Amino acid sequence: MCEFSVLVTSVLVLVLTSVCAVGFPPSGVLGSGKVLRIPLKRISREIREDVLERNVGNDLSSQEDNLRGKPGQGYYIEMALGTPPQMLNILVDTGSSNFAVGAAPHPFLDKYFDRSLSTSYTDSDKNVYVPYTQGNWRGSLGTDEVSLPSGPNVTIRANIASITSSSNFFINGSHWEGILGLAYSEIARPDSTVEPFFDSLVKEGHVPDIFSMQLCG
Repeated sequence: MCEFSVLVTSVLVLVLTSVCAVGFPPSGVLGSGKVLRIPLKRISREIREDVLERNVGNDLSSQEDNLRGKPGQGYYIEMALGTPPQMLNILVDTGSSNFAVGAAPHPFLDKYFDRSLSTSYTDSDKNVYVPYTQGNWRGSLGTDEVSLPSGPNVTIRANIASITSSSNFFINGSHWEGILGLAYSEIARPDSTVEPFFDSLVKEGHVPDIFSMQLCG
Protein backbone atom coordinates (compact mmCIF):
# COMPACT_ATOMS: atom_id res chain seq x y z
CA MET A 1 0.00 0.00 0.00
CA CYS A 2 1.23 3.48 -0.84
CA GLU A 3 0.97 6.51 1.43
CA PHE A 4 0.67 9.98 0.02
CA SER A 5 1.53 13.31 1.56
CA VAL A 6 1.51 16.96 0.57
CA LEU A 7 4.36 19.15 1.78
CA VAL A 8 4.01 22.84 1.03
CA THR A 9 7.77 23.11 1.21
CA SER A 10 9.51 19.81 0.63
CA VAL A 11 12.38 17.94 -0.95
CA LEU A 12 11.31 18.51 -4.54
CA VAL A 13 11.25 22.13 -5.65
CA LEU A 14 8.64 22.14 -8.39
CA VAL A 15 6.92 25.42 -9.09
CA LEU A 16 7.71 29.13 -9.33
CA THR A 17 11.06 29.26 -7.61
CA SER A 18 14.32 30.95 -8.40
CA VAL A 19 16.07 27.62 -7.96
CA CYS A 20 14.07 25.62 -10.49
CA ALA A 21 10.64 25.50 -12.05
CA VAL A 22 8.39 23.08 -13.83
CA GLY A 23 5.27 23.95 -15.77
CA PHE A 24 2.13 21.87 -15.48
CA PRO A 25 0.25 22.07 -18.82
CA PRO A 26 -3.27 23.22 -17.93
CA SER A 27 -4.91 20.09 -19.30
CA GLY A 28 -7.54 20.14 -16.59
CA VAL A 29 -9.15 23.38 -17.73
CA LEU A 30 -10.29 23.79 -21.32
CA GLY A 31 -10.55 26.92 -23.38
CA SER A 32 -7.61 28.90 -22.01
CA GLY A 33 -6.15 29.16 -25.52
CA LYS A 34 -2.55 28.67 -24.46
CA VAL A 35 -0.24 26.18 -22.76
CA LEU A 36 2.45 27.28 -20.34
CA ARG A 37 5.65 25.24 -20.53
CA ILE A 38 8.64 25.80 -18.27
CA PRO A 39 11.68 23.49 -18.48
CA LEU A 40 12.44 21.29 -15.46
CA LYS A 41 15.90 21.67 -14.00
CA ARG A 42 17.59 19.40 -11.50
CA ILE A 43 18.84 20.96 -8.27
CA SER A 44 21.51 19.67 -5.96
CA ARG A 45 20.82 17.56 -2.89
CA GLU A 46 22.38 20.28 -0.73
CA ILE A 47 19.86 22.87 -1.95
CA ARG A 48 16.91 20.52 -1.38
CA GLU A 49 18.04 19.77 2.16
CA ASP A 50 18.54 23.48 2.84
CA VAL A 51 14.99 24.22 1.66
CA LEU A 52 13.63 21.56 4.01
CA GLU A 53 15.64 22.77 7.00
CA ARG A 54 14.76 26.46 6.58
CA ASN A 55 11.09 26.11 5.71
CA VAL A 56 9.84 22.83 7.17
CA GLY A 57 12.36 21.83 9.83
CA ASN A 58 13.46 18.40 10.89
CA ASP A 59 10.04 17.32 12.17
CA LEU A 60 7.77 16.49 9.21
CA SER A 61 5.27 14.50 11.29
CA SER A 62 2.64 17.27 11.17
CA GLN A 63 2.60 17.17 7.38
CA GLU A 64 2.98 13.44 6.74
CA ASP A 65 0.19 11.23 5.44
CA ASN A 66 -2.18 14.17 4.98
CA LEU A 67 -3.36 13.26 1.48
CA ARG A 68 -6.13 10.67 1.07
CA GLY A 69 -7.97 9.19 -1.87
CA LYS A 70 -8.06 6.47 -4.49
CA PRO A 71 -6.74 6.06 -8.04
CA GLY A 72 -9.36 7.22 -10.51
CA GLN A 73 -11.19 9.29 -7.90
CA GLY A 74 -8.46 11.76 -6.99
CA TYR A 75 -6.51 12.61 -3.83
CA TYR A 76 -7.65 15.16 -1.30
CA ILE A 77 -6.50 17.10 1.74
CA GLU A 78 -8.56 18.38 4.65
CA MET A 79 -9.05 22.16 4.79
CA ALA A 80 -10.87 24.48 7.18
CA LEU A 81 -13.06 27.22 5.69
CA GLY A 82 -14.82 30.13 7.34
CA THR A 83 -15.51 31.29 10.89
CA PRO A 84 -16.17 29.09 12.76
CA PRO A 85 -14.20 26.60 10.63
CA GLN A 86 -16.06 24.14 8.42
CA MET A 87 -13.95 21.08 7.64
CA LEU A 88 -14.02 19.90 4.02
CA ASN A 89 -11.99 17.43 1.97
CA ILE A 90 -10.52 19.18 -1.05
CA LEU A 91 -9.20 17.49 -4.20
CA VAL A 92 -5.62 18.56 -5.05
CA ASP A 93 -5.30 19.44 -8.76
CA THR A 94 -2.20 20.76 -10.56
CA GLY A 95 -4.04 21.28 -13.86
CA SER A 96 -6.42 24.05 -12.79
CA SER A 97 -6.20 27.24 -10.75
CA ASN A 98 -9.53 27.84 -8.98
CA PHE A 99 -10.20 26.92 -5.37
CA ALA A 100 -13.82 25.79 -5.41
CA VAL A 101 -16.08 23.99 -2.95
CA GLY A 102 -19.54 22.50 -3.04
CA ALA A 103 -21.91 25.07 -1.55
CA ALA A 104 -25.24 23.32 -1.99
CA PRO A 105 -26.58 19.83 -1.31
CA HIS A 106 -25.56 17.19 -3.86
CA PRO A 107 -26.15 13.41 -3.88
CA PHE A 108 -22.40 12.71 -4.05
CA LEU A 109 -21.35 15.13 -1.28
CA ASP A 110 -20.94 14.07 2.34
CA LYS A 111 -21.04 17.75 3.35
CA TYR A 112 -20.79 21.19 1.78
CA PHE A 113 -19.69 24.74 2.59
CA ASP A 114 -22.55 26.75 4.09
CA ARG A 115 -21.64 30.40 3.49
CA SER A 116 -24.46 31.63 5.71
CA LEU A 117 -22.78 30.03 8.74
CA SER A 118 -19.47 31.84 8.24
CA THR A 119 -19.19 35.29 9.79
CA SER A 120 -16.00 36.01 7.80
CA TYR A 121 -17.35 35.18 4.32
CA THR A 122 -17.48 38.05 1.80
CA ASP A 123 -19.31 37.76 -1.52
CA SER A 124 -17.38 39.11 -4.53
CA ASP A 125 -20.58 39.56 -6.57
CA LYS A 126 -19.11 37.68 -9.52
CA ASN A 127 -20.20 34.44 -11.19
CA VAL A 128 -17.81 31.78 -12.48
CA TYR A 129 -18.01 28.77 -14.79
CA VAL A 130 -15.21 26.20 -15.06
CA PRO A 131 -15.15 23.32 -17.59
CA TYR A 132 -12.71 20.44 -17.21
CA THR A 133 -11.71 17.57 -19.48
CA GLN A 134 -14.51 15.75 -17.70
CA GLY A 135 -17.34 17.65 -16.05
CA ASN A 136 -17.94 21.29 -15.16
CA TRP A 137 -19.39 23.50 -12.48
CA ARG A 138 -20.94 26.93 -11.96
CA GLY A 139 -20.93 29.12 -8.90
CA SER A 140 -20.14 32.47 -7.34
CA LEU A 141 -16.88 33.97 -6.13
CA GLY A 142 -16.14 35.17 -2.64
CA THR A 143 -13.39 35.26 -0.03
CA ASP A 144 -13.06 33.71 3.40
CA GLU A 145 -10.56 32.56 6.02
CA VAL A 146 -8.89 29.27 5.07
CA SER A 147 -6.36 27.03 6.81
CA LEU A 148 -4.84 23.55 6.42
CA PRO A 149 -4.98 21.62 9.71
CA SER A 150 -2.27 19.19 8.56
CA GLY A 151 -0.18 21.82 6.74
CA PRO A 152 1.45 25.15 7.64
CA ASN A 153 0.05 26.61 10.85
CA VAL A 154 -1.39 29.70 9.14
CA THR A 155 -4.78 31.13 8.22
CA ILE A 156 -5.23 33.29 5.13
CA ARG A 157 -8.05 35.07 3.33
CA ALA A 158 -8.41 33.30 0.01
CA ASN A 159 -10.61 33.36 -3.07
CA ILE A 160 -13.27 30.67 -2.93
CA ALA A 161 -15.70 29.68 -5.65
CA SER A 162 -18.92 28.33 -4.17
CA ILE A 163 -20.25 25.61 -6.47
CA THR A 164 -24.02 25.82 -6.77
CA SER A 165 -24.52 23.57 -9.81
CA SER A 166 -22.38 21.01 -11.61
CA SER A 167 -22.38 18.29 -14.26
CA ASN A 168 -20.25 15.13 -14.02
CA PHE A 169 -17.88 16.87 -11.60
CA PHE A 170 -18.35 15.32 -8.16
CA ILE A 171 -17.64 11.58 -7.90
CA ASN A 172 -19.81 9.23 -5.90
CA GLY A 173 -17.81 7.69 -3.02
CA SER A 174 -14.75 9.91 -3.52
CA HIS A 175 -15.26 11.72 -0.17
CA TRP A 176 -14.03 15.10 -1.46
CA GLU A 177 -16.22 18.21 -1.58
CA GLY A 178 -14.14 20.70 -3.54
CA ILE A 179 -11.05 21.27 -5.66
CA LEU A 180 -7.80 23.10 -4.96
CA GLY A 181 -6.24 24.29 -8.22
CA LEU A 182 -2.47 24.72 -7.89
CA ALA A 183 -1.70 25.94 -11.42
CA TYR A 184 -0.98 29.49 -12.59
CA SER A 185 -3.29 32.50 -12.31
CA GLU A 186 -3.24 32.83 -16.11
CA ILE A 187 -5.77 30.01 -16.39
CA ALA A 188 -7.94 30.98 -13.40
CA ARG A 189 -11.61 31.58 -14.14
CA PRO A 190 -13.25 33.90 -14.95
CA ASP A 191 -9.92 35.69 -15.45
CA SER A 192 -6.36 35.94 -14.14
CA THR A 193 -7.31 38.50 -11.46
CA VAL A 194 -8.60 35.59 -9.35
CA GLU A 195 -5.57 34.84 -7.22
CA PRO A 196 -5.01 31.08 -6.69
CA PHE A 197 -4.80 29.75 -3.13
CA PHE A 198 -1.08 28.96 -3.24
CA ASP A 199 -0.31 32.43 -4.60
CA SER A 200 -2.20 33.90 -1.63
CA LEU A 201 -0.09 31.81 0.76
CA VAL A 202 3.08 33.16 -0.85
CA LYS A 203 1.82 36.76 -1.08
CA GLU A 204 1.04 36.90 2.64
CA GLY A 205 4.54 35.65 3.39
CA HIS A 206 3.62 32.37 5.01
CA VAL A 207 5.53 30.04 2.68
CA PRO A 208 8.31 30.36 0.06
CA ASP A 209 7.34 30.37 -3.61
CA ILE A 210 7.78 26.59 -3.94
CA PHE A 211 5.74 23.47 -3.34
CA SER A 212 5.77 19.75 -3.99
CA MET A 213 3.65 16.64 -3.87
CA GLN A 214 5.46 13.60 -2.50
CA LEU A 215 4.57 9.94 -3.04
CA CYS A 216 5.89 7.60 -0.36
CA GLY A 217 5.83 3.85 -0.78
